Amino acid sequence: MKYLENSFRFFGKFFLLAIPMYIMFAVPQILMSPALLKIQESAMEIGNNPESFANLQMQEMLEMFASIYMEALPMMGLSIAASFILGLIIIPATYGVINKALSTGKADLTDFLSEFLHNIGKYILYYIGLILVSILLTIVIAVLIGLFVLMSKAIGALGVVLSVLIGIAVFLALLAFGFMLVYWFPAMVADNKGVFQGLKSSISVAKSYFWPTVGISLLISVGSAIAGAVVGGVQFIPVLGPLVVSIPAAVAQFITTVFYIIVYRDKTGKVEEEDNSVTELPGGYL
Repeated sequence: MKYLENSFRFFGKFFLLAIPMYIMFAVPQILMSPALLKIQESAMEIGNNPESFANLQMQEMLEMFASIYMEALPMMGLSIAASFILGLIIIPATYGVINKALSTGKADLTDFLSEFLHNIGKYILYYIGLILVSILLTIVIAVLIGLFVLMSKAIGALGVVLSVLIGIAVFLALLAFGFMLVYWFPAMVADNKGVFQGLKSSISVAKSYFWPTVGISLLISVGSAIAGAVVGGVQFIPVLGPLVVSIPAAVAQFITTVFYIIVYRDKTGKVEEEDNSVTELPGGYL
């Protein structure tokens, strides 16, 4: 748990570095808020006046809901676009400033532009690499589904049972493989590695620290979900609601990012290679 403790200590010292990541969550939430409010108002209208909708035919109900979602669609699309663009800018810069803070003990919001310029190319390559890996996995899954179908037809009920069991195994394998990739971009940032070298390093580090990586990642996610549920009641308050509900997700994402970089740096000896005089850093007491 020392890595998680150090991640929280880092957040306590460099919490201002989390502001861009908070913006990355808050802006899409604000843009999405009118659409969610429209859907909520429609649902409440149906709930408060069920007799007004009781005699509607299924086709009429579908058309009504389609109309509601079509009205909300532009804002949803804008929110998704904003999330993608902000992520493209903020994620590589945030990884960079965190790594700089761990390396030198000094980093602030003025470093975001330089770190963005330094890491955006790596992030694009990483993103392309993720897409290629996803395509490959999709092909493998499609082939396996085809085999499951043939198995079910060939041996009947037993085939169905085996298909379900194998399907569960494949899902768990994919989940495990996802955790093998969490150190991919940290490797590219901390060690300036290429996309394939970064992937190889990520798998190596994740294998050496697999179950703690899974457990702590899930622990942070659960904590974020609980905190989000606590403040979720203000979701539909214009502007204020999205600003409040974005806090748990942003803090969790930032701490998770710090955790992955700290683990990668320690497991690859990055901390030991640096100046031993840097003793006040989160990276200095790993």
